[in-house]
Amino acid sequence: GVMELTNGGVEGIQKRTMKGEGHAVGAATPTPADSDRMVALLTHTISHMAIERQVAEAEFKRMEKRDYAKFIVDLSTQFSNPKISPHLRVLAGLCMKNSLFKKKENTSDPVQWANPSVTNDIKTLIRNTMYKTITDPVHQVRRCASNLLARVCCEDLKTGES
Repeated sequence: GVMELTNGGVEGIQKRTMKGEGHAVGAATPTPADSDRMVALLTHTISHMAIERQVAEAEFKRMEKRDYAKFIVDLSTQFSNPKISPHLRVLAGLCMKNSLFKKKENTSDPVQWANPSVTNDIKTLIRNTMYKTITDPVHQVRRCASNLLARVCCEDLKTGES
């Protein structure tokens, strides 16, 4: 149910991370339970019931603040997961884009990396996910991947990275 989303799973993620079972970007590798939880959250964010959307959106914000790298890894994993619905995959990609990039105010450059924790490892993960999904059979997924990849490339050009 909806309330399970806000209460369950965090302790297991923290234990795995503390035991050193981490991903290259410093986040725990998503387990099947983590993946199921992310799919449930994505599903609830597009629910017709306002309370489900609000709870899921609040949980997304908590996850993003608690462990940014893991949050991006989880979204990236779902974006490239052909076993879930294309709508949820695109939603994961859009959530990732919105988390990675924020608008600057009062400047000619409207977008920048949103979080100082966007390390080169996270950027590499994002690029690799986009390279994988840009050839996806689903048009909406390919389009989302190309938009996100273009945004990453623009930021790389501004900072001189490759």
